[in-house]
Amino acid sequence: NIVTLDGALANVMNMRGVSYDWKVEEYPEKQFDNGKQIGVIAQEVEKVYPELVSTDEDGYKSVEYGHVVPILIEAIKEQQLIIQQLNDENAELKADNSNMNNRLDELEGDINFLMNLLGGSESAAVNDKN
Repeated sequence: NIVTLDGALANVMNMRGVSYDWKVEEYPEKQFDNGKQIGVIAQEVEKVYPELVSTDEDGYKSVEYGHVVPILIEAIKEQQLIIQQLNDENAELKADNSNMNNRLDELEGDINFLMNLLGGSESAAVNDKN
């Protein structure tokens, strides 16, 4: 029963990485490490991915960090699709912009040609805009 994770990017966006210090003195039996820690808050993760969080007999929650990796893999893949779509759209817009600039150059050339045919001094004004 294998199912690819959908919506991983949105779920990752609902998770928060934090730094924290354990309450070492209050819970010596837990043998927490001293110093700054980096992780996530189990109660917050539980709202997004309850299957990543376990609760012990005393009610303490912990996160299965190793199981976060597949979620991150799928989130990166979703993000890559978005990046590719934006790159494709950007290339299309650049091509459209280039075509419009070429057409504008042609139109300005036509205006200058017509102004020269009319013998008007206004052709200098069009050239000054360039």
